[in-house]
Amino acid sequence: MFKRITAVLLSISLMLIFVGCKKQQIVETDVYGYDNSNKKWPEVAAADMPKFQNGALTEKEFLDLISPYTDWRIYEIRTTATTVKPKGSGTAYYVSNDGDNANDGLTPSTPLADYVGVAKKGLKSGDVIYFERGGVWRSQINLTVDGVTLSAYGEGKKPEFYMSVKNGANPDFWQKTDAENVWVFDTRISADVGTIIFDDEQWAFKSLYKKTDIGNSTTGRYVNTYKDLTNDLQFFHNFMDGKIYLCSKLGNPGARFQKIEFNVGRHIIYVTADNIVIDNLCLKYGGAHGIGADDTDGLTVQNCEIGWIGGSLQSGWQDTTRFGNGIEIWGSAKNFTVHNNYIYQVYDSAVSFQYRGEEISNMHFVNFTNNIIDKATSCIEYWSGGATGSDIKDFLIADNLLIRSGYGMGAQRPEQRGTINLTSGGFMNRLTGYFKIENNVIALSKIQLVNLSSGSGDLPEMNGNVFVHKKGKMFGQVLDKNQMVRFDENIEEFIKKSMADKNAKVVYITD
Repeated sequence: MFKRITAVLLSISLMLIFVGCKKQQIVETDVYGYDNSNKKWPEVAAADMPKFQNGALTEKEFLDLISPYTDWRIYEIRTTATTVKPKGSGTAYYVSNDGDNANDGLTPSTPLADYVGVAKKGLKSGDVIYFERGGVWRSQINLTVDGVTLSAYGEGKKPEFYMSVKNGANPDFWQKTDAENVWVFDTRISADVGTIIFDDEQWAFKSLYKKTDIGNSTTGRYVNTYKDLTNDLQFFHNFMDGKIYLCSKLGNPGARFQKIEFNVGRHIIYVTADNIVIDNLCLKYGGAHGIGADDTDGLTVQNCEIGWIGGSLQSGWQDTTRFGNGIEIWGSAKNFTVHNNYIYQVYDSAVSFQYRGEEISNMHFVNFTNNIIDKATSCIEYWSGGATGSDIKDFLIADNLLIRSGYGMGAQRPEQRGTINLTSGGFMNRLTGYFKIENNVIALSKIQLVNLSSGSGDLPEMNGNVFVHKKGKMFGQVLDKNQMVRFDENIEEFIKKSMADKNAKVVYITD
């Protein structure tokens, strides 16, 4: 009996010790899930971008080398403090999920409920609209008044803006159809859904409506009805009734995932005004562009997180061309700044300005600096048209990490020719001022690293860039838009002589 009691007491003691040990292993994390114990992040912050040397690494070795810096930079961007203030006679407005549009919105204790409530107050140049951190808004913002700034206040995550109608991770939102493994969502969506994002990790494969002259239902790319969906996480958006059909071979998708968001085919922020600042916001789940703008002067996007963008059809159900870009100006881009942003998982280009038709398009005083861009089909894209008078003047691309083009959800594109980390599109791109590409890490692409060719013969000034690619793959086009250059044993000499980047580093990925 005594032995039995002793054994029980010993067992209880061991259990208490185990529980105590487990408790000590609990790590304090912040709202983004980062480990804040023992001041880990401030220590990492002391580390700069790795000092690359010419040579060879495996892909894992390269990612292990760069990930501490990348992780810190993402954390730093996500937690950037708000410093913007109203200008001149501008007014500060506050918006919260706990607000009411009957309030005046002039203090954090009397916030408005949404952007519509602020717009009804009558915006003017110099105004700043502060959205509460930790809040989520599922609606589009149309910026039509010059000189307005959007930013954040309070504690927690950046305020988030989604085009997704709601989180679909609820079993009650999905009903079984008469087709095997096919489920229908309970909310009808009129604008085309570009893809569906599951737990911020996976995305659904979009099937298009079959036209008589293209494709067939067996390829998975084209279907006639929802009954043709046979692959797990393949979906079809019926334009006739707005219904979303999803193949889920592991049961009800609402029970399968914690978060299901829909990339609805609209720009999250649409800019038709000048001197706009978008600061400290998080933009996600837009089927068109994260930020879309027409001929714009003075657009600044800074300290933002922009992810899971694009996939929607551009011109209705009979088209096969799909949006979208993280940030795009369509037309002339003047005084355009994209600084200190984390942009990822973009169906097309992360940052883009491009000419509109045969119109004159001027790209003047453009700065893309200190951004982390990961898993876009192209990271940075610039197009200047051939119309007489179109030009690029004073353009700087510096200190960016441009990595893994074509590795993300853009991989579902039917053709991959545009998979390039940094691309000019091969258009005229006449230079009338400086154009510098400096101190960027341009790394890993499914297809090409660069396309800097120009019909006008004008090339940028290169200095101190790091180029990382698998040996033998295509480096890209540089001098002649019809000539491809390989990333082989001659690429270092080519970069230093033909591209004049004498301080460049070349890293060969060997696996």
